[in-house]
Amino acid sequence: MSVLKNKVWWICMLLFGAHQIAQYGLFINIPFLDNYADPFLGIPCLLGLVLIERSFFLDIYVNRQIAKDYRFSVLEVIVITTVLSILFEEGFSRWSNHFTKDYWDYLGYFLGAVVFLAFINKPASSK
Repeated sequence: MSVLKNKVWWICMLLFGAHQIAQYGLFINIPFLDNYADPFLGIPCLLGLVLIERSFFLDIYVNRQIAKDYRFSVLEVIVITTVLSILFEEGFSRWSNHFTKDYWDYLGYFLGAVVFLAFINKPASSK
């Protein structure tokens, strides 16, 4: 599970968590971060968690080496990011008044996907 050893993924997770604590726990509002940090950091965090889950089950049920080297294809990352961004921006904003649709968030989601592809989605054997 090389994602758990990936410093960039941990930085994304820690920044995401720190922002949530600052915004909702300590009521510290930084408008730019409040608007765009979650989409940007959320995608690398979520994709990393799904990659951990898939590697875990491949390790148990298939083969340890396959699990160690398993990574998402670029197409998978694009599809997952597209589905999540539509769900978050279109769906959640219709289902709840607590969510606001912002088309700039789509850019944040896809920039987060680029970070995931460039720094996190690496096979363990390539390090």
